[in-house]
Amino acid sequence: MFQLTTLENGLTIATDSYNTVETLSLGVFVRTGSRAETLENHGVSHFLEHMAFKGTQKKTAFELMAAIEDVGGDLDAYTSRDSTVYLSKVLKEDMPLAVDLLADIVQNSKLAEEDIAKECQVILQEFKEAQDTPSDILFEDLQELCYPNHPLGRSILGTEESIKSITSEKLRAYIKEHYTAENMMICAAGNVDHEHFVAEVTKAFASLPAGKPLEVEVAIYVGGTKHRSRPEIQQAHSVIAYEGMHYNHPLYYASQIWNNIIGGSMTSRMFQKIREEQGLAYAINSFVNVYKDTATFGVYAATEKSQQELLKQMVEKELQDSIEGITEQELMRARTQFKAGLMMYLESTDNRMVRVANNLVTRGRYVSDQELIEQIESVTLEQIKAAAKEILAKPQSYATVS
Repeated sequence: MFQLTTLENGLTIATDSYNTVETLSLGVFVRTGSRAETLENHGVSHFLEHMAFKGTQKKTAFELMAAIEDVGGDLDAYTSRDSTVYLSKVLKEDMPLAVDLLADIVQNSKLAEEDIAKECQVILQEFKEAQDTPSDILFEDLQELCYPNHPLGRSILGTEESIKSITSEKLRAYIKEHYTAENMMICAAGNVDHEHFVAEVTKAFASLPAGKPLEVEVAIYVGGTKHRSRPEIQQAHSVIAYEGMHYNHPLYYASQIWNNIIGGSMTSRMFQKIREEQGLAYAINSFVNVYKDTATFGVYAATEKSQQELLKQMVEKELQDSIEGITEQELMRARTQFKAGLMMYLESTDNRMVRVANNLVTRGRYVSDQELIEQIESVTLEQIKAAAKEILAKPQSYATVS
């Protein structure tokens, strides 16, 4: 059962409660990811996430991890373009401990200069690892092509120069501006009592300043072409993309079904035509990256360097053919796959908790399982055709690494 409470300072507390499990997952969702950054503090969201586990004013790094592991739980964190998230999973009776630890991490990180210097080296290694991975390079280039001169087009990690420029002062300034009640959401899913959870969160975050809602620059999709030469790799990696449909677009669900039919499974058009019939690629799939105000639909594949242009032509042909060619059988199969995937996804308390938060952040409301299934069931062939036509009419982004 979904329940929502908003405190006087603007802090949102949401739960998805069910008692068929003995655990719960909870997280602090800070509505500020890399798209909230400037060129001057590029990479600060991700850097701050790393620093969360380096100790607080109350506990050392070891004491933080020992506290959660002594009860068999765990702590984790990640940074996306829309948010920074601090997570925990524990047995139901250890919820107060998890809330207290997450509150301590978010509000009282020590941010010692010596720890910042050490973690800078760790993040630089993460950055270099990404530079050694063709697919990572490819998708960073794609973001830049889709949203040039916009925070959405920049790497979440930052650049080598910007990572090295992060200081305690920058981290503290970022916290002061963005880590406020209006920009935070505390969510839990699993065996959790909403009122008890609200009471624990209210106590742990009592000193959190209200702040003001985050305003981000509206994303403008552009598109273009970029090629990186990497003679040492064996394959050509490529992605063809277009602006997709954000969560509140009237054809959003139709675009999701179209994506599944195009390249979301082993029966998809791309997999069958390009891998199974032509043998052009081992891996080929379509994807959708969705944000509050925009989205990116694309097809990724890797092939022999000599076959790169042929692959591009075949992908474009399959996309165009799908406008008129999708059958009722494909629609029925995609609906079933979507519904089954949703049910499997929701068996995890982690996934349910993240889904609640994403609904509230990107849509501004909670979307129930039943509503989601009804929306999928209502998608028609005509809607899929309209979604495909609208997406493919947008400027193309084409990135390659070979």
